[in-house]
Amino acid sequence: MGFTRSLALANCVDFQWVETEDLWRGHEVHKIVEYLLKGTLDRSTVPDDRKGYLAAAEKFLRETSFIPTAVEQRVQNLELRVRGRVDAAGMMRGRRIVIDFKTGSINPAVALQLCLGGFCLDPNKWWERSAVLLKSNGQYSLKNFPLKTWYSDLQTALGAVRIAQWKLREGLA
Repeated sequence: MGFTRSLALANCVDFQWVETEDLWRGHEVHKIVEYLLKGTLDRSTVPDDRKGYLAAAEKFLRETSFIPTAVEQRVQNLELRVRGRVDAAGMMRGRRIVIDFKTGSINPAVALQLCLGGFCLDPNKWWERSAVLLKSNGQYSLKNFPLKTWYSDLQTALGAVRIAQWKLREGLA
């Protein structure tokens, strides 16, 4: 089961108010950022109404010196039967970090999602976690989740996965 579905079934996040246009914008911006981070972006293919998001991503990279080691990487933990996709992981300011790029509000459950991603990348390490809100005006904001909450957030995320799996097994979802 995927990270997002697990967190939704465990009632950690609610997507009922998300509009289709928001989902489409997020998908398009994720592809732009993916190609940017991989060094394969053809700038001529970026629609005019998405260029501000590209500028925001570039500004984020310049200002933080983030060095990606994984981009849009599918990850899983077979023991927990959970899988997902990590937007980006790498090094930032000398620390190992997992990042989620957003074009809308940053829900508190992102901290849990990032824990699951980091755990699936390497369950023996604690990860710095940040959500990057890319804005259409070329700006970005960064929400850092404290390393000191890694363990408790990870336990909450793993509990959410178990609750979601239990609900499915019992026919409650």
